[in-house]
Amino acid sequence: MPSASLAQAYTCLPDDVDRRSLDTVRTTSGTTLRRALRSVRARCSRRAGLVISSGRPIKIFQRQDCWGNPPAEPERSEIVRAQEGEIRKLKRRYYVIQIACNDLKIN
Repeated sequence: MPSASLAQAYTCLPDDVDRRSLDTVRTTSGTTLRRALRSVRARCSRRAGLVISSGRPIKIFQRQDCWGNPPAEPERSEIVRAQEGEIRKLKRRYYVIQIACNDLKIN
């Protein structure tokens, strides 16, 4: 499926995801966002938005623990710890797709 029609198929993507970059944005597992969505048979649901084939909602999470110039160790550890806690909490309710570092294109 061409990128344009794929972007139209996922009209319920979160606003901060650039629909034109589905083939360039990488997940933490190394695949593109498009492949990650296809692998779970993602679709749009009127009630829940973007969902996997079982109906579980999808949350696209931008990782924050990649720095060009990292903060001091105590602050860095706290940021990573808080992020991991947030991911665990999200996974209770959502199927979480994690975007690697700064690869998510913010509109």
